[in-house]
Amino acid sequence: MSIDAHLWRAYSNVRLKFLAAWECQCYVIITACNPRSSQVSKEINCIKNLQLERDIARFPYQNVKVGDPNFDWMEDSFAVEISLTQGCELAQIYEQNAIYFVENGVLFLVSCDQPRRQTNLGPLSQFVY
Repeated sequence: MSIDAHLWRAYSNVRLKFLAAWECQCYVIITACNPRSSQVSKEINCIKNLQLERDIARFPYQNVKVGDPNFDWMEDSFAVEISLTQGCELAQIYEQNAIYFVENGVLFLVSCDQPRRQTNLGPLSQFVY
């Protein structure tokens, strides 16, 4: 599925709230919420995120909130110390359109369908709440 321009802009206008100190240099930020950007119930999102958490349990990870600038919209997510390729593979399993990738303090938005699209959003510090 191709991500339309409106949705890509929404994904790009993001704020992150890490729930604990996180010092990794290269990691993805991923959720299992709202597959293919179709809103589902809080209960279903919780179940899907628990399944994702089981899948990432062997890697260093922590919880992170991902939302719009006012946190009017927010999804529970995970920062996971895995490669971009691994992150995209997980995102496809959980039917996510895109993930965030952090490398050396720079935040990227990455689509997980082919052809893969990647946008440099800028310094991570500008997006952390």
